[in-house]
Amino acid sequence: MEPNVFDKVHEIDLKKTMEKSYIDYAMSVIAARRCLMYGMV
Repeated sequence: MEPNVFDKVHEIDLKKTMEKSYIDYAMSVIAARRCLMYGMV
């Protein structure tokens, strides 16, 4: 393990990260369901 591993830790905005992840997930579900619905698989 690197001696200065904690120097690489960055603060993040958890709320924005969760919102983006949720939107990405929701859009992928919508796209997958649309593909199944219209037989695009």
